[in-house]
Amino acid sequence: MMDAARLLPLAGCVLMMLPALWHPATTPEPDTARGTVYLFGIWALLILAALALSKGLSAAMREEDEGDLAQGGGQTGGPTGRISQAAAPRDMPDFGPDGPR
Repeated sequence: MMDAARLLPLAGCVLMMLPALWHPATTPEPDTARGTVYLFGIWALLILAALALSKGLSAAMREEDEGDLAQGGGQTGGPTGRISQAAAPRDMPDFGPDGPR
């Protein structure tokens, strides 16, 4: 799924540029209605694809994090990914609102 998430912007660019390759209609009026419907349709499909990929990736990442924590690895302090105070290096100064303590 991560590969699909990486390729989605590239696929979106290719699909958005595709109307530039269409041959114009034989009529003197511009043929913009078909291109407009196509572009908004592709835009909506890309949004839905990104939503589906984000749902799938968040579930996969959550399972991966739970597996790491079950094995004793990782220093994350929950869903924020912050390192807890106990896991912070002791040689670093503690910065408070008035500067280093």
